[in-house]
Amino acid sequence: MSLLQVAFAWGTPDLAAYLLSLGAEPHAPATIFVPERPYHTALQYSAQLPDESLLELLLRKGASPFASPVISYGATATQFAAMSGNFKNLSHLLKHGVDINEPPGDYEGRTAIEGAAEHGRLDMVRFLLEAGANVKSKTSSNYRRTVYRAWKNGHRAICQMIQDWKDHRYGPDECESVETIVRTMTEDELDFESPAAKIRYLKWRYQQCGN
Repeated sequence: MSLLQVAFAWGTPDLAAYLLSLGAEPHAPATIFVPERPYHTALQYSAQLPDESLLELLLRKGASPFASPVISYGATATQFAAMSGNFKNLSHLLKHGVDINEPPGDYEGRTAIEGAAEHGRLDMVRFLLEAGANVKSKTSSNYRRTVYRAWKNGHRAICQMIQDWKDHRYGPDECESVETIVRTMTEDELDFESPAAKIRYLKWRYQQCGN
């Protein structure tokens, strides 16, 4: 963990900018000390800010837009930009070739469209659908979690927009009713990016306990 990451984690982007002006390196990887306290990369933090200047600066200094998220409560820079509804930051990242379908942290992570839906970013969700967010199959966990999280947080317009978009693009056979998604959602499907992610996370927790 670097001092630059601490500055972002403490919510002091001005301090982060000052450290960068002094030559702070932006390459420290995301890390975690306890399951609920991740430290993201500097770029991942900056993607959440309304002002894109720090993200642009970090990219110029060579910060990787492809850096992996931490295993618990982690997200990529792309996912943080989507959750925040920040089109400018997302645009900068897309120009660097990021994938909007990249996986999040194994435990309690959010894909780009899932996080955007959860936070009520209707325009961002629509953009991600058109950009190729992977929601085609009616059994897709990404589709199911996206609809569920929008519903859970009261964003019914997003649920309806996704359903209408899928019906138009793929046909009704690839749509599942919101009621069925809500009724059949499981804790494991919500908590873990995939069954393989659950195994990785449990192994990681076991190793943490052993240390």
